Formats: sequence, structure tokens, C-alpha cells
Amino acid sequence: MSRAEGLRRIGQPPDRGRRHRTAADHTGTAADRTGPPSPAPEPTYAPAVEPEEFDACPVLLTPPAEDRWSPLHLSTPLLSRITRVPVGTVLLDGAGHYPLEEPGLTQMQDAIAGFVTRHTA
Repeated sequence: MSRAEGLRRIGQPPDRGRRHRTAADHTGTAADRTGPPSPAPEPTYAPAVEPEEFDACPVLLTPPAEDRWSPLHLSTPLLSRITRVPVGTVLLDGAGHYPLEEPGLTQMQDAIAGFVTRHTA
């Protein structure tokens, strides 16, 4: 096998085209599926305290600006319901879902230090 052929195979599963188990415990290939997917089960989680009642401590959200998994607009509906404590948001420039990139990492450290200082003085 040439090196280029090996590189083309890197992104392909070794069982490509064969029957397999999926995360949904469905045995078979996508072609075996018929009809629409099953509806998602109803959520069973209930918070210990609703956001409107939360009063334990100030809240700081430091969302990375380049986060495609959990962008800021998914958090704002919940944050807007927290009214009994100070709520801060600092958007981390140039950082992805797990903010290890600069300048986001330094921005997060500075935001946390400033937030703690402001709310413990």
C-alpha cells in the first residue's frame, strides 16, 4: 500500500460497508433503516433550584467565541432567568469549545480573577 493510500484510509472506519452496531443499538447499515427516527424521550431531569430562585452565589459564564458545540445563544435563555445574584458574561476571543487557545485562555483567567475579586471584596 502506498503512503497516499494509507492517508486516504485514515478517516474511514475499518468495517466500512459491513454491518455494525451503532450508538443507538441499531444493528445494520443506514440503508436498513426505514421510516422516520423515533421521537426523543421526554427529559426526566429536574433542577434542585429553578433559575429564578437561584441565590447561592454570583454566576460568570465565559463562553468561547468559536465554540460550535455550545454557542452563547444556547446559554442566554437560562442566564436571563437568574435575577437574584449578579450574572456576568465574558466572550473569549479566538477560543474553541475547550478554551486552550490564546487570547481566550488569558481572557478567561483575567475574567475569573476579576469576577472573584469584585464579588468577594
